[in-house]
Amino acid sequence: MKIRPFLIFTVVLFIFSSCSKKEDCEDPIDCLPAITQTGANTAGCLVNGEVLLPGGQSLNSGSVLQAQYTYSGDGDDDFVFGLSIRNRESTYSKMMMITIRNEKLVEGNTYTLSTPESNQTGSYNNLLMGGFITNEENTGELFISNIDEERQIVSGTFWFDAEETRSGEIVEIRNGRFDLPYYTSR
Repeated sequence: MKIRPFLIFTVVLFIFSSCSKKEDCEDPIDCLPAITQTGANTAGCLVNGEVLLPGGQSLNSGSVLQAQYTYSGDGDDDFVFGLSIRNRESTYSKMMMITIRNEKLVEGNTYTLSTPESNQTGSYNNLLMGGFITNEENTGELFISNIDEERQIVSGTFWFDAEETRSGEIVEIRNGRFDLPYYTSR
């Protein structure tokens, strides 16, 4: 008869241990990684209130979480910063991307995400919903809280609205945060 309580305990333990982190969060923000500045290799955001975290198998050797900060020329502002968060855990791959071109990142600065012509954009792609990009009416911000060029770490927060060009549908990216080592071709 001692086996029965052990069996019940094991079944209950299995049920509780198989719950995902997303199920444990009453507030979706609680499922996002903490805001840090240590190179913790974390990032995430809310897409229309739903959690987007890097995950799934990488295709074509591309990373599901990546920061790039490269020098692309001879001038003082010939830099390119790129941040991407991909989730390939479901049938429909999701990707959030931020690009800042022709500007050296400065700790404490906020960068406005708007049109491709501004060289500072935010975008979101979902095979089910389509491709969304910031524009003159649907903008956002990237805040750099830490840039350590010696250790190659970049940290910050972001938010933006982006429009699907054909349908006009708007996607809201909120509570974005990242703390990543970055690679460079400098």
